[in-house]
Amino acid sequence: MYAVIDIAGKQYKVSPEDKITTEKIEGALGDKLLFDKILLVKDGESILFGTPYINGFRVNGQIVSQTKSEKIKVSKFKAKVRYRKTTGYRPKLTEIKILSLVRPRKSQLTTVKK
Repeated sequence: MYAVIDIAGKQYKVSPEDKITTEKIEGALGDKLLFDKILLVKDGESILFGTPYINGFRVNGQIVSQTKSEKIKVSKFKAKVRYRKTTGYRPKLTEIKILSLVRPRKSQLTTVKK
């Protein structure tokens, strides 16, 4: 069973016990998160599509760590005038462990079989 969820405008394919790394989400280590923007769910042979989201379906997660990624170097220069500038940037990241996928009642779902 897996789901495709929307976090901060980006889509992630998740299953229970997965760890994903996203842009920074405010919260302390160990905080529980609830994601309700579910785009797609595949469970066995059935596939559920949202329009745009699936009502009632939720994904529970927990913050594992707050880190920074590797430095990204940004350089600019102008030819023939000895002008050079170099700066760096380290984006903040959040690592999330997916705890469970919570199903809604059957009456709220739209099912499409392959």
